[in-house]
Amino acid sequence: MGHRHISAASTGFVSKYDRHGQQLWSTQLGSHAWADALALDAGGDMYVTLHHSGAATRLVKLSACGAEVWNLELNSGEHQTLNPKP
Repeated sequence: MGHRHISAASTGFVSKYDRHGQQLWSTQLGSHAWADALALDAGGDMYVTLHHSGAATRLVKLSACGAEVWNLELNSGEHQTLNPKP
């Protein structure tokens, strides 16, 4: 799988770097948003908890190459919406 450095910032993006510090990809997840938790699975897919100003929290799954696979809106109401990407 190789060595990974992953960072998230308050501008709502996630980036992946190789062991030499070269950026492999960067994905913007939204404006006025911040990511505060990241996890990787065995296949290299990433799960990101994303918060929007004045809106619900989302759990976003990114593929190992940074493409959004799906996002799940975690709101305070009774319904939660899974939004798969084609």
